[in-house]
Amino acid sequence: MGVVPGLHHLEIWVADLARTRREWGWLLDRLGLVRTQTWGGGEAGGESWAVPSAEPVVVAGAHVVPGAHVVPGAHVVPGAHVVPGAHVVPGSDPVLRSDPVLRSDPVLGSDPVPVPVPVPGPSLVTSAAHRPYLTLTTSPNLGADVHDRRRPGLNHLALLGGGRAQVDAIMVDGPAHGWFPLYPDRYPHAGGPDHYAGWLENAAGFKVEVVAEP
Repeated sequence: MGVVPGLHHLEIWVADLARTRREWGWLLDRLGLVRTQTWGGGEAGGESWAVPSAEPVVVAGAHVVPGAHVVPGAHVVPGAHVVPGAHVVPGSDPVLRSDPVLRSDPVLGSDPVPVPVPVPGPSLVTSAAHRPYLTLTTSPNLGADVHDRRRPGLNHLALLGGGRAQVDAIMVDGPAHGWFPLYPDRYPHAGGPDHYAGWLENAAGFKVEVVAEP
């Protein structure tokens, strides 16, 4: 199987885990992410957050059987061979393989569907296991207590915030949860006239851009 392009995870080191869990926990939950893992405390603790559900991803070179119907919202990577007509349902977690018989109860119904020509490798990759995720963690090797976004490294993290009204509400509610607006005089178009977003910063120096979906 070839390499499937994509982000696996992003890890951010923090100094104050309790404060991180309050501030980041509020923001990430508000943005619709789900805490998938939590561990430890002090200098050896952290948590991970991910998008709650993943839509099916058809990888390059994949073949979907004749008669299949790809439901709007499923992601088809350029180069994939999708024959009009397997039924790919966003939110399901099938793994379709190029066997002589395609077993796909959650995708195509209860009847196995024959595959005319077996194709090497998997044909559909979905699932929570392949979702990009964000990890926030402390470390005994941390070199500073405050993040400086103006130095080499992470400048800011940009996350989808829903519609414009939802982004507006997050910007209003942010200060009560440790996130303070940046560039208020240029809100919501600090990134340009066609880009609706707000920027927040916490006391630890982390900057998050909350982007409105078109």
